Amino acid sequence: MGGSYGGLSTVMITSMDQSYRSGVAERGVYNWVSMAGTSDIPFFIRLYLETDMPDGVDEMWRASALARAHSIVTPTLVIHSETDYRCPIEQGQQLFSLLYKQGVETELLLFPSGEGHELSRNGTPKHRVERFEAILAWHGEHLTPAG
Repeated sequence: MGGSYGGLSTVMITSMDQSYRSGVAERGVYNWVSMAGTSDIPFFIRLYLETDMPDGVDEMWRASALARAHSIVTPTLVIHSETDYRCPIEQGQQLFSLLYKQGVETELLLFPSGEGHELSRNGTPKHRVERFEAILAWHGEHLTPAG
């Protein structure tokens, strides 16, 4: 599991290795192309990928976790906040939609307006607890030994 770059890493890893039994992708960048037009840090794309819109669209897509997400079979909880301007909500919605269409067991947990990219560190206490309980429940369901 991971958040932000860790969310991207979670999706990349589970797309390449189908042995994982549970995944949580949180507030990640999954599609560099759409992030280029929606994030509050559009300059980050050039720093990370050394390309940008419009000339780098193909390279940006190849670097996107969504370009590989069709290979994911790992049950995946997707967590995002409505007012995440760093990795906008559409990132989580795209990942959830792709996994759902592929028949992967998935859930989308959205936190309401007012919660942003830093929810896990400085969100409202109620939402931080809800997030943590959802992660524990998800992993508890998928990682509990059979028996």
